[in-house]
Amino acid sequence: MKKVRIVIVIVVAGIIGVLIFRAISSVRETLNEPHYDLPTSKTIAKEDSSLIAQQYWHKLHVDETYNSKVRNPVSFLIYENAYELIIGRIDLEKEETFNDLIIFENKSVTSSAYYTYNNIEHNHYFNFKYLVGPINPANHLYLTLSGDSISVIRKTDSLISYHLICKNVSIRYAEDAPKDFFFVGKEGFLNITKRVPLNISLLRKGKAVFFLLLAPHTSKGTVPADLLDKMLE
Repeated sequence: MKKVRIVIVIVVAGIIGVLIFRAISSVRETLNEPHYDLPTSKTIAKEDSSLIAQQYWHKLHVDETYNSKVRNPVSFLIYENAYELIIGRIDLEKEETFNDLIIFENKSVTSSAYYTYNNIEHNHYFNFKYLVGPINPANHLYLTLSGDSISVIRKTDSLISYHLICKNVSIRYAEDAPKDFFFVGKEGFLNITKRVPLNISLLRKGKAVFFLLLAPHTSKGTVPADLLDKMLE
C-alpha cells in the first residue's frame, strides 16, 4: 500500500512539473514574441485621404487607424454617421494592370488557421481581420467574394468596384498563401452568418493597391451599390 502511495505521489509530482514547465515556456514565448503594433491614431496618411473626392471628404471622420512597425496602416472612417469605410494599402513588386494582377474567386473561405490576426470589431454584425507581422510586396492579388447579388460597378486598368450582399471577403497574395485581409459577417441565431451590404473597391496607384470597403454603420442599414465608387477620385 505504501509503495502505491509513493508511485501516486511521484506521478502527481511529475504531472505538476510538466504543467509548470509548459506554463513557463508559454510565458517565455509570449515575452519573446515580436511586438509589431504601434499606438492607434485618429489620423490617416495623406496618400490615403487623397483617394476620396473632396466633396465627400468633409463628411468623413477618422474613427481609428491601426498602425504597425512592419506593415501599412489600416484605417476605419465614418461617413455621414451612416457608413463605415475601411482603407488598407497593399504594396506591389512592380506596376501591373489589373488583368495581370488580380485573380478573382467566387467562393466562401475562412481566415487562415495557425496565423495571428488583428481582429477588429467596431460593431456587432461584422469582423475585419488582417495579418500581424511583415507583409512582402505582392505579385498577385487573390480576391475571394462570397455572398449574394455580386455585381461589378466599374472596371478599368486601375480600378475595380463591386457591390454584394456579403458573407465574407478575403485577399491573399499567392495560391497557397494565408489570407491577409478578411471580412466576415458575424454568426447569429443557429450559427447563420450575417450578410452585410458591402461596396468593395481596389484602386491601383503606382506600385500600390488600395483596398477599400464601405458597409452600413448599423446592422439594419443598407448602402447604395455605387456609393464607394462615386467617392473615389
